[in-house]
Amino acid sequence: MEDDLEVVIFSYLVDSLDKLGLKIYEISNFAGDGKESIHNKKYWNIDDYIAFGLGASGFLSNKRYTNTRNFVKYDEAIREGKYPLVFEEFIDKDEREKEYIIFKLRESAGINLAEFREKFACDFLVKYEDAIAKFEGQDFYKIDDNFYFTKKSMSLSNEFYLEII
Repeated sequence: MEDDLEVVIFSYLVDSLDKLGLKIYEISNFAGDGKESIHNKKYWNIDDYIAFGLGASGFLSNKRYTNTRNFVKYDEAIREGKYPLVFEEFIDKDEREKEYIIFKLRESAGINLAEFREKFACDFLVKYEDAIAKFEGQDFYKIDDNFYFTKKSMSLSNEFYLEII
């Protein structure tokens, strides 16, 4: 689909759902006031979360992991006092930063600039000024206490992500 058509369709969707009382709070999620998913915010804030059960995925102490889906192997590992993992990877600071940017920019509120500075010890607007400059004057983003995409550009956010990754 052409970018212009995608923007028109996305804007129509956002406006139509807004009239029904459903506000966009994340690029693919709408909710009534106070009804946003608390569960998903753990992922978007790169907060720790623990995985329990078959096939569950977790993120703890900068390590992403997934439990086995096989009941016998899961049960055996638990009985032996082991973790029933089939996958694990360490996420370094640079990767966490990029994930944080992508996740936060999926939210309509975007990146809180002070919070970003606190988490990553750098200024988002300075570090990514080249990528930001490529979209200047296009009504692509807004900056106040946060850096966030406009309604028009939320559907085109991948273009920005490619610049920073």
